[in-house]
Amino acid sequence: MSRKTEIGAAVVALRDDVVRHTLQLVQQYREAPERLKPALIKQAVDTPHRARAQLQAWMNEFSSASRTKAQDFLTECLAAVGANKTLADINSELQALESQAEVLVQKVKDDKWTWEQVADAIEEQFANEPDVRFDYRTLPIPKDYKTIWGDKY
Repeated sequence: MSRKTEIGAAVVALRDDVVRHTLQLVQQYREAPERLKPALIKQAVDTPHRARAQLQAWMNEFSSASRTKAQDFLTECLAAVGANKTLADINSELQALESQAEVLVQKVKDDKWTWEQVADAIEEQFANEPDVRFDYRTLPIPKDYKTIWGDKY
């Protein structure tokens, strides 16, 4: 896999990665001692905002260190992976997640929602999305697998 294909695949999967990370933080919140809960749920709500900021920072750094604009490079990466999404589509997906997070922040500030209500809302929001991770490192190895050399794994 070329570097552009690898980056293209990661950019396509960015929204799902953000959702997965958010849900992991909510799960950590549920299992954490009381003193850690506020920080974990705040981090979960902030994840989409942080992801967009990190993507923009990467693009700024790439553009200043390269002759190629980051947008052009990422467009090439998306094309290399055969993505049906554009960079604008991906930004819109992240923006939508960030808008949903802003609603939760307002619920806490204005409606005095508890952290538990925020955690419930996040889980409910993403409840219908399958938690599927599909990459080489997480695929199961068959029980009867033998290496290309004929050795049992």
